[in-house]
Amino acid sequence: MLRIYAFPTPNNTKVMITAEEAGLRYQLSRVDLAKGEQRSPEHLRRHPLGKTPAIEHDELTLFESNAICRYLAGLGGSELYPEALAARAQVDQWAEFLSHHAGRWVLQFYWEEVIKRHFFRQPPDEAVLAEAQTMLEQQLPVLERQLEGQTFLANNRFSIADIIGYSQFEICPQTRIDLAGYPRIRQWVDAIKARPAVQRAQAALG
Repeated sequence: MLRIYAFPTPNNTKVMITAEEAGLRYQLSRVDLAKGEQRSPEHLRRHPLGKTPAIEHDELTLFESNAICRYLAGLGGSELYPEALAARAQVDQWAEFLSHHAGRWVLQFYWEEVIKRHFFRQPPDEAVLAEAQTMLEQQLPVLERQLEGQTFLANNRFSIADIIGYSQFEICPQTRIDLAGYPRIRQWVDAIKARPAVQRAQAALG
């Protein structure tokens, strides 16, 4: 039995989408961060930092969303994380780019403008957002160029790199990030959003 412990945030979204795209059967257990359920001793055994997502599959417990996505893609025998070394390296390259560069700064906006306001009743740190904006202005053109003449980021095949990126960029409308100057990024996000598995995952997560 595969059990996914999640809460509606971008890192959880990518795990849910991967499970749906891989055609896996799973049981979803919601961990309510607003109520502090992530700090329970039971959940801390799944995720030592008291966060989500985490999964349990048979005897395996796993945390860290990108690692979970790779595992679920393999578990489903899908092409979301290809076996061929060169193709897999391309997926990893763009997954890392999103996690440590462009997507990182998108999530910084989300933290400052959504999470801090909603959960902590705190205003955003404008100095932090100014840095994030500067970095996005350098890095979004890289993503835009990669999507020139192709539909997906790596090997021009839908993969966990696209899922990871979608989970970050689909939240941009909740922030002041303006993607008007990046038509390929917007088209890429819209195309992924329309996928039936993505819609099922987001409906399940709520």
